[in-house]
Amino acid sequence: MSNLRKLVWILTITVAVSTIIASRVNGVEAAIPTHNVVFAFSPNKITAVDPNTLKSASIPVSNIMWGDVAVSPDQKLLFANDRTNNAVQVISVDSMKIVKTIPIGMRPVHMYNPKGGNEMWTHSDVEGTFYVIDVGSLAVTHKVLAASDAAKGGHGKLLWSAELGDKAYATNLLDHNLHVLSLSQYKETGIIDTGCKGTHGNSYNVPTKMVYIACNDGHVVVIDPAKDAVVATLVGGSQVWPGAHDPWMSEDSPFLVSPTTEDMKIIDTRTHMNAGEIGLKDAGYVVLHKVGGNLLGFTASNRMPIVYVLDVQAMKVAKRIDLSSPKAGGEELGPGGGDIIDHGGMLYVVSAFNGMLSFVDMNEQGSKGSVFIEKGVSQVVWVD
Repeated sequence: MSNLRKLVWILTITVAVSTIIASRVNGVEAAIPTHNVVFAFSPNKITAVDPNTLKSASIPVSNIMWGDVAVSPDQKLLFANDRTNNAVQVISVDSMKIVKTIPIGMRPVHMYNPKGGNEMWTHSDVEGTFYVIDVGSLAVTHKVLAASDAAKGGHGKLLWSAELGDKAYATNLLDHNLHVLSLSQYKETGIIDTGCKGTHGNSYNVPTKMVYIACNDGHVVVIDPAKDAVVATLVGGSQVWPGAHDPWMSEDSPFLVSPTTEDMKIIDTRTHMNAGEIGLKDAGYVVLHKVGGNLLGFTASNRMPIVYVLDVQAMKVAKRIDLSSPKAGGEELGPGGGDIIDHGGMLYVVSAFNGMLSFVDMNEQGSKGSVFIEKGVSQVVWVD
């Protein structure tokens, strides 16, 4: 073989090997897009899944317990709360790499992108404080206390809607007060005594212009944001869905769903009253979706590979969608729960107990397949 032919042969093999390596991430032999995909977060990896092909690619991490994940407005960065290391991990969508670790307060669980702007508000439960991160500089620019007792802190959420303008509300499980915040001034501007032992889930309803705050003592309070005053107290659990902190929020729903340990309370937003209940417990987040003019709720079981379809107006479980694999069957797999989001008529469900990411067509009300991620998978986010 001539020296020239040897050189060409070596270069050809090198290019071929490089192409395979470039298109392999954790054993996946086909390059997948990093946009219009679902990202799932589990203890030892971050995984992107193409919903069209169900192919995936992952980057390794070191045994992290994740909190919320938020996407930057330009869809180029993921901001993920790292509860293990008390930090926010910033992931480049295009390079599939962690580009920065931002230290923040202890036990960060929830994160928000109020106003859809270039700030991420992430909450430290130990401090009861929001850390404001600038998306451009990837630096903490402000700290906003939202707790009556700074020494106690407390698990909290942020409520914001476009109709509220510069105003936001912050809940706190250890606090009977609802905290009124100015997003531009980065400070508390008032408090509302809710009468609750603690406050948690929240929602804003556009047609009625009312705020709904779920307590942790079996009540949901209705607040008029024009007066910052409680106008009604209803029966409910510690969450209200759809919740205004969720990226898939529908703020014009005529009904809210508030799960309790025994059932799911239905709240009529037009009358500010309890309308009834659905006999279902052991379920997590609820996504509302209209199918043929009918308002349906979708919620995943915390112990079984099942998505329940709720007929909200009829107040009953309309269908059960089995997500179990042929090997697992339908047996109870133990507690775990997970996260759900919806996008374009599809529901994406991650289940910590069996490590699966499942795809559900909400219009057809049927499973479209599952991908194994890793046991303990807890967060899922859509990237345009």
